[in-house]
Amino acid sequence: PTMSRTAADLHVIYGNYLAGSTPRRLKEAREQMLKAAELDPGEPQYRINVVTIDLAMEDAGLADRDMAVVRKLNHFGRLDTDIANLEAGLTRLKADQQRAEKSKTKNKPRHET
Repeated sequence: PTMSRTAADLHVIYGNYLAGSTPRRLKEAREQMLKAAELDPGEPQYRINVVTIDLAMEDAGLADRDMAVVRKLNHFGRLDTDIANLEAGLTRLKADQQRAEKSKTKNKPRHET
């Protein structure tokens, strides 16, 4: 592996540590995953890691944006399974957020005049 790949792997290791720590430090973990992806932009796993953290952070906007990058790295369909799994997670997240939003508005007290 090249030096940039080795450095990227170290960022991933540290990012995984941050994501698994108690309390979870997902924002910092995402920063580490992004650094890995920047060091080796052609390695799709680093971008997949970023989307995984986006989903753990429950940030559908970031996940959507980062999924676009993963899709661009999907040469010859080799990432089809990974993309399908990430998109399933993103779909669940969006559905959960919509349900929570509906629940909030449904339970909101109405003021009658």
